[in-house]
Amino acid sequence: MFKFRYGLPCIAYKTDSGVCDIINNGKNGYVVKNRNENDYIKLLEKLISDIGLRKSFSVEAINTARQFYKDEIVKVWEKIIGK
Repeated sequence: MFKFRYGLPCIAYKTDSGVCDIINNGKNGYVVKNRNENDYIKLLEKLISDIGLRKSFSVEAINTARQFYKDEIVKVWEKIIGK
């Protein structure tokens, strides 16, 4: 099984493409609304300057990524098709 070794705290603009399914705002990254460039810059500077925050987000990013492991996705599909 592929294992995620690097938790990358992300900052992304909110879109309809599922960003909020992957990024839990304030827990493993940040989601910026309305393409607000100033908010994006402030949050990026916050992550750059706070090593504790980066480490915390990193751990949570790895935990979030685990739900996308192949075995976890198979479990979801098995529930859907009633296997």
